[in-house]
Amino acid sequence: MAPAPDESRTFPRSDLVVTAGTSDRGSTTRRRLLLYSVVAQRLTTEKPKRRSNCADNVPNFGRCGETSGARPLARTFTLRAAYPDTRSRDDALMVSWRANPWIAHPGEDVHVKVKMVLPALTEVTSPLFRPIKYSLFPPLGLATLAGFLDPSDDVTIEDEHVERVRLDDEPDLVVIQVYITSASRAYRLADHYRRRGVHVCLGGLHVTSLPDEAAQHADTIFLGPGEDTWPAFLTDYRAGRPAPLYRSTQRTLAQLPPVRRDLIKRQLYLVPNSIVVSRGCPHSCDFCYKDAFFEGGRGFYTQTVEAALAEIDRLPGRHLYFLDDHIFGNARFATELFEGMRGMGRLWQAAATVQTVLRPGLVELAAEAGLRSLFVGFETLSTANLVRHGKRQNLGRDYAEAIRRLHDNGVMVNASFVFGMDDDGPDVFERTVDWAVRQGVETATFHILTPYPGTVLYQRMKAAGRLVTSDWDRYDTRHAVFMPARLTPSELEEGYWRAYREFYTWRNIVRGARAHPDLRGMLRHVAYAGGWKRCEPLWDLAIRARHVAALRPALESVLSTTRRDRGARVETSSASDDESGVSPHDHARQGLV
Repeated sequence: MAPAPDESRTFPRSDLVVTAGTSDRGSTTRRRLLLYSVVAQRLTTEKPKRRSNCADNVPNFGRCGETSGARPLARTFTLRAAYPDTRSRDDALMVSWRANPWIAHPGEDVHVKVKMVLPALTEVTSPLFRPIKYSLFPPLGLATLAGFLDPSDDVTIEDEHVERVRLDDEPDLVVIQVYITSASRAYRLADHYRRRGVHVCLGGLHVTSLPDEAAQHADTIFLGPGEDTWPAFLTDYRAGRPAPLYRSTQRTLAQLPPVRRDLIKRQLYLVPNSIVVSRGCPHSCDFCYKDAFFEGGRGFYTQTVEAALAEIDRLPGRHLYFLDDHIFGNARFATELFEGMRGMGRLWQAAATVQTVLRPGLVELAAEAGLRSLFVGFETLSTANLVRHGKRQNLGRDYAEAIRRLHDNGVMVNASFVFGMDDDGPDVFERTVDWAVRQGVETATFHILTPYPGTVLYQRMKAAGRLVTSDWDRYDTRHAVFMPARLTPSELEEGYWRAYREFYTWRNIVRGARAHPDLRGMLRHVAYAGGWKRCEPLWDLAIRARHVAALRPALESVLSTTRRDRGARVETSSASDDESGVSPHDHARQGLV
């Protein structure tokens, strides 16, 4: 007879205790499906003298995975057992044998099956439309963490922005990178795997800002950058004693292993050659995640120039994109990096500030090294707004002169602006768009001011009772999640969308192109701005067909169309101070690392 539901039995063994619990899942007494939850715990520290099949210890079990004291941590073994009093194969049992933690013996390898996931927003998986911005860059932070794993470990990276996440697999360890707008999806994935007995790790900007919230959905959480905490966790995990929380305190990129680019599905991204050679920034704008994420250590640091150049040299093709918050942040590092890149034949894009664009020599040297497009955080045309939000690096800077310097060196401008600051009235949208078009800005990125948890702005808004929702899905810089000072929430959202529509009308694209002094600059402006926003249906089609990489030559062709070198002498700055301050919403690029 089969054991009654809820009955448990213990089978002795020299080094294991195996507990088998049962539950009746059948509709009749003759045909039952029993689910055995088998939990194994090591009782001795001596290494078993032989490998043993689990059928030796559990009666009536058929074939199953081989076990020993040095099997992989948290590995699931699928066992099949015949129901004792039936002959039907439909009564086979699927038994999940969880061995977590099993301590590895000295000198014996422990191989781990690791799954790394970047969850996506709902809109990214919509059957109607796929914005190109979500297919630009691979999850570089996860690929960097993967570099710390042993070569024998089985590791995969799944980016839900470009592929479906498998939920029927059986990894030992799941690592999920959490942004605020993907938090709910990340938590659902984490809960799914924890129910299956998998050890789940959560890290990233949102986890660092709200650790108590994240800890409800994880076995281990990581606060801050992961260069020091991730290796420490791996050591603890392999030893069978992973901690529930790891907090970063040591800030260095020395001895950083090569990024596991072999795990990146290059064909699914327009810009697979993304790279990060620094972390953070030295400024403290009140709307930025940076202070919370880098609390307890340095807020800005770089790789060695040699390591950065070696990573660049490993990248195939011509085009690359620096995802650093501010590539000019350390003038000495930037100068040496750009000097080392001269002659590589690269075309690249990056982000910097108005202040450093105006510094003599850096832009010229960067352009010689292949810089063709720069993301610049102008944020607002209001001095009062700059002062209120601590954007001191923009105060007193000539925005128009910064754009002229970039254009004179053949560098296109992607201008960032934030709407909804306290000095913004109903006319801020039209004024900003008109100014950007008149300056010949090729592309613009607009944001609604968003008080992220963990920021000074969030605390100030919360204390003033101005927050209107804590639905993190709406904290995407496209929704008004607070009460503006001189606008209604609906006015702010409508103005935001109107600014995008107006800036990218063909009329304004052509008008902006006419601001360039030469025909080559005009044509490149029309091709870049028009190709980015006016051709979105084409991007959507390429993404769905999984052929977005086929459009990469077109991007490189536009970037390579630049003004001829005027032969100006480059005078590089010898300053060693750090500068930064890009868009408040772009520090999320770094994720766990």
